[in-house]
Amino acid sequence: MQKSRAITLIVLFVATVISGTAAARSHSVELFYFNPDSPQSNLSRLKRDMDSFLSAAGFPITFQPFAHLVDLENQLKEKAPAFLFVPEWYLKRNGAKLGLHPLLMPLHHGKAYYRKVLLAEQAVGLSDIHHGHPTVAMTSMGPDGNAILDTILFSPHGMTAANINAIIVPKDTDALFALALGQVDMALVAERSLKLISKINPNILHRVHPLLESKPIPMPVLCYTKGVATAADVQKLKRLFLDTRNKESRLLIMEMLQINGWQADPK
Repeated sequence: MQKSRAITLIVLFVATVISGTAAARSHSVELFYFNPDSPQSNLSRLKRDMDSFLSAAGFPITFQPFAHLVDLENQLKEKAPAFLFVPEWYLKRNGAKLGLHPLLMPLHHGKAYYRKVLLAEQAVGLSDIHHGHPTVAMTSMGPDGNAILDTILFSPHGMTAANINAIIVPKDTDALFALALGQVDMALVAERSLKLISKINPNILHRVHPLLESKPIPMPVLCYTKGVATAADVQKLKRLFLDTRNKESRLLIMEMLQINGWQADPK
């Protein structure tokens, strides 16, 4: 009788352990990253470095960067991540539908925005936008891209995005290279990318000239997904990124993401 009872207790103990382990495994924490305007263009390296950093910090989040908007959206249809780092225009369009809540916004030299510059080949000017349909290499701004372009770039100058032929590229630097190689008439590139390329290969910028500068564009936003990220997950990630006591870790994160700081609880 005692032997039978002991066996029963062992079985219950093992079942409890297995159940607890399965529950722990079911709570996987993922962070999806989509930021085509970032100067950080090596996504494979970014994933490797971020995975290593988060694991070493005792918070093994699965970090998944995306180069293409369509790939991100296909993945979101299958599973919502706990955290999502996306452009402000994406949050504005899809935030309510996806249950996204802003958590942190990166800063660049203390600013929560950046600008883009419309560049052209030497023989191309603004009149080509008025009278033709020049090809413009640029990163995606989603389905509302033309409206966004008009707001931040064209409307103040009496022009419209309807007069351009947008060529969507995965990375901001790709737009500049496409222009330098003569594959397009114009390119819309972030100022940060221009500064980076000017240090690596200044000859590229000698072949092009600026036409327009955009209005300020909000920096991308790190969000959490309601109902997926736990309160503990949110606070842990926030502490990890903002913890001023661990300066080395904060600098490493900012170096990997090519930012200079964070703004907490962006609206």
